[in-house]
Amino acid sequence: LLGYTQAQIARYKILAQLQADYDFAKDLLSSLRYAYRKKKIDDTKFIELARRYGVPDRMIARALSLEKLRMGLGIEEVAE
Repeated sequence: LLGYTQAQIARYKILAQLQADYDFAKDLLSSLRYAYRKKKIDDTKFIELARRYGVPDRMIARALSLEKLRMGLGIEEVAE
């Protein structure tokens, strides 16, 4: 009724699904970072839970590294 072709409709459906998956992964990682910050889970559990829900390893590694930086973990002071 709106004048879209079947090919356009198919592309919009794929785009909507990709956006939903991305939003879910961001929300999941946000929750995992919060639990990690509160020491409810450790590195291993963080990775395990993220993988269980299909988050790519590259995204998991970045989220965990970023959270460690925010918490000041893994940052060694440079002696002058």
